[in-house]
Amino acid sequence: MEQAEVINQKSVVSCNSGYLSNTTTCIKCGDVYPNTLICEYQKSTKCDSLSEMNTNKTCELTNCEHPNDLNGKCTTELLNCQSVLNAKCVECPNKMLLNGETCVLNDDEKCIKTYTSGCARCGFGFYYNLITQRCETCDSNCETCYYNSTFCM
Repeated sequence: MEQAEVINQKSVVSCNSGYLSNTTTCIKCGDVYPNTLICEYQKSTKCDSLSEMNTNKTCELTNCEHPNDLNGKCTTELLNCQSVLNAKCVECPNKMLLNGETCVLNDDEKCIKTYTSGCARCGFGFYYNLITQRCETCDSNCETCYYNSTFCM
């Protein structure tokens, strides 16, 4: 492991410049912090030649043809993200949910409409359970229900 400076019996303690430790190996700073050449203490400290350090201590692109951040700046494209604000994903396309700052596939087949962080509407005969965060079947006495399986509409 040529990027590691100090290795103890079970983990990487320190990495060379341009890398950071995830305890088992050294990872390139740019793989964790976009547009970064050097990082220390979990922050970018030097940006690549196409970027500059912003006030949040992250590297953002300085020149792009079409700004893609809602603040009018250029940021690294985020996978499956519909809207980016200050280099963080804030909105996902339909059928995807925001989990922290990442869009993940909504695997609840009964959810027919999603919003930023959850299901907005379940299919006919289902309700959204806030505890399980999934669409669940209404009671057999209900055609449609709301809040719980027996609150018939």
